[in-house]
Amino acid sequence: LPADFACGVVAIDGAGYAATAAKTYARGAPRSLSRKKFGDGTDDWARHANTLALVTKDPRPPPFLVLLAGREHPALIRQSQLLQNALHRAGGAVSGALVPRHIHSSMALAMSNPKNLAAKETLRFIAETSCAKP
Repeated sequence: LPADFACGVVAIDGAGYAATAAKTYARGAPRSLSRKKFGDGTDDWARHANTLALVTKDPRPPPFLVLLAGREHPALIRQSQLLQNALHRAGGAVSGALVPRHIHSSMALAMSNPKNLAAKETLRFIAETSCAKP
């Protein structure tokens, strides 16, 4: 992908980050499910599945908003924290928001409600990072 392929990234938790770490699978999801979602068809898929690796071909990743569902499993919370820390280390601009009373899937659905915190944070992030700025 070209270095300017994205003005910003909104991530609903850090799923897909740290696919090689055993702690990633503590939530009970089998490694095969992660391979299906994040694999690239190679035997070494887990090393290539790292979310940060997808956006750091350039010296710095694009700005990120990492949304975290307040009722999510600790393994996904860990992945989100690892992703945010790695983005900071890579020199990227990263913000996060904890969205209470949601899990991953319900937070994604709730983003269609402009009164929901996830939607508000996403709209704020888009306004601040838009490529279409005058």
